[in-house]
Amino acid sequence: MKKSRRSFNDETKRAAVDAYVSGRKTPLEVANELNIAVGLLYKWRTDMSDAGQEARVKKLESEGLSPDHAKRILELEEQVAEYQKKVGEQAVMIDLLKKLRQSPNFRPESELTGLIEITKALDPKRKRSK
Repeated sequence: MKKSRRSFNDETKRAAVDAYVSGRKTPLEVANELNIAVGLLYKWRTDMSDAGQEARVKKLESEGLSPDHAKRILELEEQVAEYQKKVGEQAVMIDLLKKLRQSPNFRPESELTGLIEITKALDPKRKRSK
């Protein structure tokens, strides 16, 4: 017997993608709930992202910008979002390092200590001193 192909409406797809993009669920959990492959969930996300970008370009064009300028603005907005994400990650790292430094078990060492040990371990030509 031939399997019938299931179809999902846009609302279901959007809810599924939102559940894993927001971090509430893993992609595997969402896929298992809907009984679909994880790859299909990723495809839905890509399709929605592309549709959102196309809508943004059309909106900018309707405001009087040329298609090239609209696409360039979209690219720049994506770059800004990437930089904001990196800055956020770095802020979290800095906060964690500050907390580590304030902990009672913190032992300050030279920044090069780990590098020197790794270099010695990886350099087979170098003879170890006895």
